[in-house]
Parts: sequence; C-alpha cells; structure tokens
Amino acid sequence: MLSDHDPLTAGFSWTRDSAFQLSDQFGGPHGDYSNDVDSVPAAARAPPAALRPP
Repeated sequence: MLSDHDPLTAGFSWTRDSAFQLSDQFGGPHGDYSNDVDSVPAAARAPPAALRPP
C-alpha cells in the first residue's frame, strides 16, 4: 500500500510479575492432580492492561 504519510514505529517491552505463576498440574506425595484452571470460566477475560511511556 502506498501512502504519503511518514511510517510509524513503536518500541514494546514487558516483564512478567514474579508473583504470577502457573505450577505443575500434579504434585503432592502421590502425584495428585491439583490445578485451579478447571475453575476458571470459559468466558473469563484478562483485566485491561495500561500502557505508559517509560
């Protein structure tokens, strides 16, 4: 596509909060299945993210 507008560029970086973790789906002394992913509704959405300049 041809345009008479100057091209735009954006830098993007992110880091994961160390408090956010997904552990193994098994554990305990007998390898029992244990994860809360089954309790999350199928229509669940992540909360909005805010972008701010560095």
